[in-house]
Amino acid sequence: MGGTSGAPRRGRKEGLIDPALPSHRRTFAQRLRALRKDCHDPAYRLLSRLSHCGTGTLSEAAGGRRFPTWETTRAYVTGCLLYAQRGPEIDEVLPVWRHLWAETNAVEQAHRQQEGGQGSAPPAASSPPTTAVDAPEPAEVVGVARSPHSEGLVRRRALPLRAMTAAAVVVLIMGLVGANAPAARPHMTGLYNIVLAPFTWSGPTPASQVPSRLQTVLFRELNAWADEVSAIQLRGPDQVEVIEPERGSNRNESLHRVARDHGADVVVTGRLQSIDGMLTVEIELFLTDRTFGDAPEFVGLHTISVTEPVDVLERNLEINEELTETAVHYLKAVVAFVRGLGDYALDDFTGAEGRFLTAEAEFDLVDEVPGHHRVRHDVLYLLLGNTVGRGDKARLDQAVDYYRLALSQNPSYTRARIGLAEATRAAVRCQAGQAQPGPLELAADHYRAALAGDDGDDGSQAFLRMQAHLGLGLAYQCLTIAKLGDHWADADAEFREVLRLHATGGLAGGEARHSLRLAAEAKAGQALTAYLTAGQSDAARYGGYQTAAAAYEEALALLDRIDVVRPRNLERELIYLRNLRSVYQAMDAPELTDVDARISATSSTLASVAKRR
Repeated sequence: MGGTSGAPRRGRKEGLIDPALPSHRRTFAQRLRALRKDCHDPAYRLLSRLSHCGTGTLSEAAGGRRFPTWETTRAYVTGCLLYAQRGPEIDEVLPVWRHLWAETNAVEQAHRQQEGGQGSAPPAASSPPTTAVDAPEPAEVVGVARSPHSEGLVRRRALPLRAMTAAAVVVLIMGLVGANAPAARPHMTGLYNIVLAPFTWSGPTPASQVPSRLQTVLFRELNAWADEVSAIQLRGPDQVEVIEPERGSNRNESLHRVARDHGADVVVTGRLQSIDGMLTVEIELFLTDRTFGDAPEFVGLHTISVTEPVDVLERNLEINEELTETAVHYLKAVVAFVRGLGDYALDDFTGAEGRFLTAEAEFDLVDEVPGHHRVRHDVLYLLLGNTVGRGDKARLDQAVDYYRLALSQNPSYTRARIGLAEATRAAVRCQAGQAQPGPLELAADHYRAALAGDDGDDGSQAFLRMQAHLGLGLAYQCLTIAKLGDHWADADAEFREVLRLHATGGLAGGEARHSLRLAAEAKAGQALTAYLTAGQSDAARYGGYQTAAAAYEEALALLDRIDVVRPRNLERELIYLRNLRSVYQAMDAPELTDVDARISATSSTLASVAKRR
C-alpha cells in the first residue's frame, strides 16, 4: 500500500545468528532464512501480511534465540511460498517442515530438561501430534529447496540417542505428574478448527443421559465432516474440559478462554435445563476472530435453543435409546449451521448459503413436529442475510428479509438491526434525482435503534457502535448528495464519533483490524465532504481540497496499518486513491504522477491476491 511503486523491495539483511546458541536452534533458524532467500527474500512486513503472523514473531523465528512454535513455522513457510507465487506447493511442503519442526522440538525439550529450565527459551507451545498419521516420515527436509523433490534437499539428521531418551523421560514425567488432571492439549493446526466441549445438565431431577446422547450424536456428525475435508480439525468432548465460568468472568469469557487454549475457530457446547416439566436444549457457538476476523459481527457467543416436554426426551433417549424426531432435526440443523460457518470462513459463500438453508429447513421441520416446541435461531438469519447480501446488490431485498426474520425472533438483536440498516442504505443510489428519502431515513432510524440497544460485551459493543455511527453518517451524506436536505454537519458529527471510538476503543485482534477499516471509512467520508463542498459556501467549514487530500491520505494510512492482506481492503484502497486523484486533479497538483503509480501498484497487488484465492 502506501506510496511506492515498481518492483517489491527485498528484505533488509539479517544479523548473524549467534554462534553461542544451541546448534539445533541455529540449524532450524538457518533453514528458515534459506527458504526466505530462495523465495526472493520478502520483507518481513510483506511476509506478515501474507502469513497473518506478526512481523516481530516471524523475524524472531529466524533469529534462533527462541525456538518457534509450529504455528509460527507454518506461517513463515506459507508466507514465503505465497510471496514467491509457489502456493500450489504449500500442501506438499508443509508436512515435511512439520516433521522437521517436530524432530527439532524434541531436541529443544531435551535441551531444556538438561538445563533444568533455567536460562533457556520458553517451551514451544502448540506442539502438533507427531504420529505417522499426522506427518508421514519423509526421507528429506526442505531447506532452500522448492519442494521435497527438487534440487538442494538436505538429508535428515538422526536424533542423538541421548536426546531421544531425555525427551522420552520428559514426556513420561509429565504424564505421571498430570495423571490426575486434564492433559494439556497442543493447539489445533487446521484451517478451520472446531472444539466440541462437554454438554452440561441442570434441573431438579437427577443427572440425565440426554446431554451425553446429544453430544455423542453431534460429535459423530461433525467428525464425519472433518473426515471429508482435510482443512477441518475437530477436538471432541473427551479432550476438552467442562466449561465453567471462572470467578469474576462471564460465559463469553469462559468460552473465549477455551478457544484460546485449543487454538479453535469455533467452540460448540450445549447446556440443558429442566424447569417445570419442560427441557430447554441450548447449543452455544463461540466464534473467534482467528478465522472470522474479516467479519467481526460474527465474532462472539451465539445461541440456538429448542424447548419441549422433558418426559418425551427422557423416554426416547433413556428407554428406546433413540432421539426424538424434534432432536434429530435440531441436531441436523446445528451440524449444517456449523458446516456453513466453515464454508463462510473458507470464502465459499455459495456453499455457506446452501448449508445455512439446509439448517433453516431442518429448523422448520422442528417447528412442524406436533408438540410444544420453541426454536430460536436468529443468528442463522443474520448469517443468511450477510451471506446473500455480500457483494450482490441484486439480492439486497432478500438480505433485508432475513434480517427482519432475525429481529422477529430477537427484537433487541443489534447485529441484525445494523445488517438491516446497511442493506437498506446500500440499495440507494446517492445521486440527485436517483434517490428517494424514504429508504435512507428508514436506514437512519435502524442505525439509531441499534445505537440505543445493548448487544454483546464491551468490546463487541464498541465495534457495533462504530459500525452504526459510520452507517448513520453515510446515510446523512447520501441524503445531502442526493439533494434531499443539508446534512453535511450531521454526517461530519457521526464520522467524528467513529474516529473517537476508534481512538478510545482499545479493541484487539479481528475487531482491531475492523476498527481500523471503519476509521478509514469515516476519514474518507470527511474527505468526500471536504471535496464536494470545495468552492461552495461551506468550503471554509470543511476545509476544501487541501483538507480532502489530507483526509484521504489519512484514510489510506489507516488501511495500511491493517496487518493482513484482503481483497476487500485493497478494493477500498483503490477507491480512496482514485478519489484522491480527483482531488489532486482539481487542484492541478504535481502529486498526480505519484498517485497514478500507487493506483497501478495496488491494482497489481489486488490482481495477484485474487488469483491466489
